[in-house]
Amino acid sequence: MSQSHDLRDKFLSKISSSQPSLPTDLAHSNEVNEQYEEKLLSDIKTKIKFLKNFKSHDLPSQNAADPTDTQSRLIHLMNSLAKVSYFPERRDTIGVSLAISSLDKQISELKETLIHLEGKQRRNTAEFQELFDINSQFKLLLQELKDQQENPEEEEAGEDPSDKYKQTGLDQTQLLMRQLEMEKIRYRQLKRDLGVVEEEIQRLER
Repeated sequence: MSQSHDLRDKFLSKISSSQPSLPTDLAHSNEVNEQYEEKLLSDIKTKIKFLKNFKSHDLPSQNAADPTDTQSRLIHLMNSLAKVSYFPERRDTIGVSLAISSLDKQISELKETLIHLEGKQRRNTAEFQELFDINSQFKLLLQELKDQQENPEEEEAGEDPSDKYKQTGLDQTQLLMRQLEMEKIRYRQLKRDLGVVEEEIQRLER
């Protein structure tokens, strides 16, 4: 709650310092300016729509070949979001009241967005660790196969490795190498996407 009050105070201070005084009859009028109200409510809906779209954007990037695709899409979305003003165009009771209502709704949506990003970060971190463990296991298996091929004399007595056995071992090694490379690609992509999410969380917290 204290954060919301601080934002309101800054918001009202910004209004009083940055906007010119309006005529007295307008400043104390209780008449509803329908055109202004419709515009402000439209701005609220637009802001909320952008935030919901932001939460629905899937990570990692839809274009895995372009590591900057995810970040560029998020930057474009947040730039569009920033175009909707937080500040009202009039300073009478109705204008300030509607603007505060708008700010409250936007703060609420931003908090939900932050919670969503933190959850996504936890899931990405867990998957990141899982891929790291898989990568380590592949390295151990690969080294074991290489050792078997380089030291056939260490096989149990009576087991004379044939060319077929060697070829099978080579095929397994190549398969593991391909799988390892694929996991490394996923590992690097996930690491980049995790960095994007962390940057967005830090930006929203500021």
